[in-house]
Amino acid sequence: MLQLLNLLDFSMANMDVPGRSVYDPNPHQTCCQPCKSDGITEAAEMYCKVCREFICSKCVSFHRRQKLLRNHQLIDIDSLPTETMEPLHENLSEYCEEHPRELIKYYCPTHKSLHCADCHILDFHKCKMELVTKAAAGFKDGKSYKEFKSKMSKLTDDFSTNTSELEKMVNAYKSNERKDTEQVLAFQAHIAASLNKTCNQITAQIAKANQDSNATLSYLKERSKATGDEASSLKDFIDGNEDNDVLLFISTHRSQKKMGEISNKLQQIMEEQKVVPKYEFVKNAEAEASLANPSWIGVYRKIGVERITGDLGHGTCRCPFRAGP
Repeated sequence: MLQLLNLLDFSMANMDVPGRSVYDPNPHQTCCQPCKSDGITEAAEMYCKVCREFICSKCVSFHRRQKLLRNHQLIDIDSLPTETMEPLHENLSEYCEEHPRELIKYYCPTHKSLHCADCHILDFHKCKMELVTKAAAGFKDGKSYKEFKSKMSKLTDDFSTNTSELEKMVNAYKSNERKDTEQVLAFQAHIAASLNKTCNQITAQIAKANQDSNATLSYLKERSKATGDEASSLKDFIDGNEDNDVLLFISTHRSQKKMGEISNKLQQIMEEQKVVPKYEFVKNAEAEASLANPSWIGVYRKIGVERITGDLGHGTCRCPFRAGP
């Protein structure tokens, strides 16, 4: 563990700002890759078959001092075949996601992933890796890239189709909103017209019914007044004879029949008065209960889910990419 920490300390001590361009005074010279990733140009002397990197004399010395690295097989670069040298002259400028200060140099066919030298040493030393420059050779004209291009083209076409369908849906939903609003307002107008018609009919009925009753009551009132006037006249006549006992006796006996007639008239008026029709308005209980329910006029409900048409699958994502193993 101590040797591993020393290895990491050595790497961190030689790091420079990520993304800084590396000046190589001799582009045809094989440089030390660990030093070059740190912005330092040193001529390579050896090639480490385990790290798969060209290293300078200082890095060679570091390899031989560390317990984790001392058993790595180092080969003099003059002994390497030309095809091993050529890929290293490529300008590698993409940095590792796991180790942002390290350049991507390797490709793992097993995991289909990109790695730097630190990844290779620390995590993926059991996998058989390839140099990125070697793996990328002829990639543009290969089957894998053509399939990727085809899938990417299909994906962009799907997005274009989906955007078009969404635009159609937006317009359709706006149209439906206008239509539904118009239906509600039309229904409101229909209800208002029907309500006004019904109310006018009821008020007309109320006026007619009370007109007949008022006419009857007015007639009975006139009769009652006339009969009352008769009773008052008869009373005045009797009262006027109270100073003469003879006249009072005679007038009283003569008025007995008249008073009976007047009393009968009053009783008849009172009986007719009892049967004069009386009316009242009674609200419809069902209508009143409906008014207490906010949905009495109707409800706005979901009737389904709009399905996007077109060649986008049946409710499932047709993304052409999937996670690697």
